[in-house]
Amino acid sequence: MRRPVSADNVTVKQRIEIDKPGRATLSAGNGRRASALNGTTTRKKTRTSFFGGISLLNALTYWVGMAGTAAFAVTAVLAVAPRGIDFFGATVLGIITAIGGGTIRDIILGVPVFWAADLAYIWVALAASLATFAANSLFTRKEIYSLMLYLDGLGASLFAIAATDKVWALDFGRPLAPVILGIITAIGGGLIRDVLAGRQTLLMTREIYAIPISFGCALYVALLAFAPEYRSLGAATAIVLIFALRAAAIHWNLTVPDRLASKPKEG
Repeated sequence: MRRPVSADNVTVKQRIEIDKPGRATLSAGNGRRASALNGTTTRKKTRTSFFGGISLLNALTYWVGMAGTAAFAVTAVLAVAPRGIDFFGATVLGIITAIGGGTIRDIILGVPVFWAADLAYIWVALAASLATFAANSLFTRKEIYSLMLYLDGLGASLFAIAATDKVWALDFGRPLAPVILGIITAIGGGLIRDVLAGRQTLLMTREIYAIPISFGCALYVALLAFAPEYRSLGAATAIVLIFALRAAAIHWNLTVPDRLASKPKEG
């Protein structure tokens, strides 16, 4: 008569695993019984959130990027609206402007381009462009230009910090690369917009444009390096700071001082 197999006489080389409901599972790793399933399985618990498992900070970064996309798309349409461009040209320029800076950033990083993985960015840019094209007749040229500047500042502040955060998370060229790519992402779309629209780029004027972006990105990198536990608060603060400085420059027509501007030799 065979003796029933028990956990006590399972040798090290033996392994009995019965996954059927109601049966015991034996493991021969050390000759002891591992567990009794009794029709259930043990699974590792994972932490979830209101965003489907995505952390609050990642969700915040995502929506910041979406807001920046919409803002830059609007500025592109406003930039060419006074020229009587058709809706197709306006929407194409809006999409190119909205995704231009981030595309340059991802190519430099060597990672998949952000909008290819999530086409919602394209749809948001398209919707914002069409909505702006339909509503631009409600504003005068002066109002359109002023609105474009403020929205450009908002989009730049959002994109700058979102890009800086992404580059830092990838551990790419710390600490300088996050600042540099944050600036490139923030102004890249605007540069493409102005070149395609045949306008003088804001970077080539004496307006205080890139300085607030550079300052905000550098401040955020410093916070990530020395106080990463305040990452969310730091990101929000940097965004507000960049936009506040840019808005103040627009409102009071602040420019770079003469002594800091290039002067060609006369004669």
